[in-house]
Amino acid sequence: MDYNVELYLAIGGREALRPVITRFYAHMAADPWLGRWFEGIDLGDQARRLENFLCSGAPGEPHYVRNYPMIAHAHMYITRPMIKTRMRLLRRAIEELGHSPEVVRLWLKTDALWHSAVVKDSPQDCRPEAVGKPLKVIGEPPA
Repeated sequence: MDYNVELYLAIGGREALRPVITRFYAHMAADPWLGRWFEGIDLGDQARRLENFLCSGAPGEPHYVRNYPMIAHAHMYITRPMIKTRMRLLRRAIEELGHSPEVVRLWLKTDALWHSAVVKDSPQDCRPEAVGKPLKVIGEPPA
């Protein structure tokens, strides 16, 4: 079984995923470093995309028809420290809503599956032409 389907079933479906995703994006947008990614971005749209991605393949859910993470993030210089901060914020959102340790484990495991597809070693590894967007670099965390 796919991890996203396992997560979907363990948490109780789309309606249970939604508040975690909403809270997660609120945490990301409020973060002084990672929040730079979301300047001028519709967080509701971002949340719907992640929700649809996580629900894809689950019973009764449509298949995901947007760009998968590797393409959607091709123009973004995402580093390992950024992913580490992102994971901390995701864990926080899941735990704040009182989900079980098993749901936390499943969600973090599901999320980690695509990290290698979006992390780059340098801005030169980005491919903005793949999505027709300018290169996006947010720099180092604030001191």
